[in-house]
Amino acid sequence: MPVKYNFNTTTWTIDIVCSGELTIDEILQYFSDIYADDSIQQGAVEMVDLSCVTYFNVNYKEAPQMPATYIPAHERKKIKATFLFGQSDTNLGIAELIRAHFNKTMPEHDFRVFPEKSAALEEAKKIIDKKIAL
Repeated sequence: MPVKYNFNTTTWTIDIVCSGELTIDEILQYFSDIYADDSIQQGAVEMVDLSCVTYFNVNYKEAPQMPATYIPAHERKKIKATFLFGQSDTNLGIAELIRAHFNKTMPEHDFRVFPEKSAALEEAKKIIDKKIAL
């Protein structure tokens, strides 16, 4: 299944839903898509829902391809943070794996893992409120 996303103008988040088998091609396509998507405003928080992912099909040879697409997308859109969440231990494990990889190439970026969307939204609100107050 492709990675689906929507820019939420109310919460100022990019709401991302991943499902089924998550592949390198789908991940790279997502970053290319948001890079070019004019509806996504700068300063948003990515909210990555991994609750429906059943298999993370990215290996150590493919993973190094990701920075070439996610770094430019994050810089162009000035993404403030990336919050990953999922309900099962497997989903949270996938989230931790993704966070660890991204932290190696973007150590200054705020990557966090949450067990529930509600907790991630509360933290996103704090970041967005701080941005609005400036």
